[in-house]
Amino acid sequence: MPSQVAKRPREITAASVVAFIGSGLFILAGLLLAVFIGLMLHTFRQKYPGVSLQSKDPDFIQIERLIASGTVIPLILGAIGISTGVGLLRLRPWARRSAIAWSVGSSLLCLGALAYPSSASGIRFSATSILLLMLIIFPVNVWWLMLFFRPATRLLFARPNAVPTSIQLPEWLEENLMAKLIIAVA
Repeated sequence: MPSQVAKRPREITAASVVAFIGSGLFILAGLLLAVFIGLMLHTFRQKYPGVSLQSKDPDFIQIERLIASGTVIPLILGAIGISTGVGLLRLRPWARRSAIAWSVGSSLLCLGALAYPSSASGIRFSATSILLLMLIIFPVNVWWLMLFFRPATRLLFARPNAVPTSIQLPEWLEENLMAKLIIAVA
C-alpha cells in the first residue's frame, strides 16, 4: 500500500476528498430529513393521539413514497460516493468509471431539472436554486472529466495485467480532444 500512495498524484487524492465531502453532504441531508420527518410525526402523534397516520388514499401513498425516496436516495448516493472516494484512493478502475458517471449524471440531472421544472407530482424546482447548484457542480464535473480522461490517469487506473486498448481517432480529433468535447457540451 505505501508504494501505491507514493504513485498516486495529488489530483486523484483531491478528487477523492471532493467525493468524500459531497457524499458526506448527501448522507447528512438524508439523515437530517429522516430526523425532521421523525420529529414531525412524533409531534403529530402527541398532539393528535387518536388520529391514524395510515391511509389508502392514492395521494397519501404518493406523499409517503416521495418522503421515503427523499430520505433513502441521498443515503444511497452518499454511500456510493464514499465507496467511490475509497476506490479512487486505491486507484481502482471501477472508481474512475464511477467518478465519470457521477460527473455526467449530475450534469444531466441539473439540465433536466432546468428543462422540466415541474414533475407529475406537482413539485416545482426553482430555476435559481438549480443554477446555483450548477455553479458549484459544473466546475467540479469538468475538472473530473478532464482529470479522469487524461491518458496518464487512465494508465494509473488500468488493471496491472490488462492489455491497453487503443481507439483510432480521426486526425482532427486527436489534438485537444477534451477541449473540443467541453466546447461541444457547453
